[in-house]
Amino acid sequence: MRPTRHFSATLEIRESRISASSVVEAKGISKSFKNQRVVDDLSFEVPSGSVFGLLGPNGSGKTTTIRMVLGLIQIDSGEASILGKRVKLGDAKALEKVGCLIEGPGFPGHLPGAEAVARLAIARKVSRRKSMALAEAAIAKVGLSSAAGKPVKSYSLGMKQRLGLAQALLFPRELYILDEPTNGLDPSGMKEVREIVGQLAKEGSTVLLSSHLLGEVEAICSHIGIMKAGQMLSIGRISDLVASALPELIVGVQRSEVAAEVAKAMYPDAEITITGPDLLSLVGNGVDSAQLNERLIAEGFRVHSLIPSRRSLEDVFVSLTGEGFGVR
Repeated sequence: MRPTRHFSATLEIRESRISASSVVEAKGISKSFKNQRVVDDLSFEVPSGSVFGLLGPNGSGKTTTIRMVLGLIQIDSGEASILGKRVKLGDAKALEKVGCLIEGPGFPGHLPGAEAVARLAIARKVSRRKSMALAEAAIAKVGLSSAAGKPVKSYSLGMKQRLGLAQALLFPRELYILDEPTNGLDPSGMKEVREIVGQLAKEGSTVLLSSHLLGEVEAICSHIGIMKAGQMLSIGRISDLVASALPELIVGVQRSEVAAEVAKAMYPDAEITITGPDLLSLVGNGVDSAQLNERLIAEGFRVHSLIPSRRSLEDVFVSLTGEGFGVR
């Protein structure tokens, strides 16, 4: 089992004002259902032009947060704004410049896919002909053209997810908010979604997405907010969060339990863990591999290897949440 790694205080949310130019902002928003707090005093900002990922285990409050930010459910306390406008419950006007994909998109099962997507444009007084053209173009972007004429009720979960994404892409938008956009998709579909999100960012749009898949967020996003139990544990650029991880040195040495005592005497502030019969992990600043190697050899130990370990977003996530499964 890999040792839990530690991170410096720079990860604390109160120190993380990530941008002066924000297209989405939440200030102390909270939500409870049946006296159970689902989102607890959550604050974050999404910088203009970023791809911002809300990352957290299932049940961490990501979908509830997105629904509050969109004005789909009432905020119990706090406030949220989109593109500089404060969000109010049911305020469709605030969402005119936002393309949305909410978890479990629903469409009339009897309608063909293209018509189901076109309904949004028709509802906005766009002619049927132009609406169908827009829908077909959006459906083509998500790789669903071959099923555009089939009734939605015949679609698989992944196909319905693609259809929901097509609806979000129906009009060019300044902001796209996508809740679990790769849910139900196979690896090929997930790759296509990453490419679509990347293209949206290149075109100057801002994207806020949620996911419980760490690999997806790391591949797509420039910024991240890590959530657990309705709270924001850390927020910022992915590169900055990873760089904040304390360094780790993996030492291959015989009699690792005894060698650990020598290492503890040299580096009392480091966290030292025996990770195998001949392996030590030293986590902390100031650990000098050459100095440690020299000391261990002088004490009669046979050192096989000294390997500085690469830091990753997974290390940050595990350290902050204590969870490492189901977030891949």
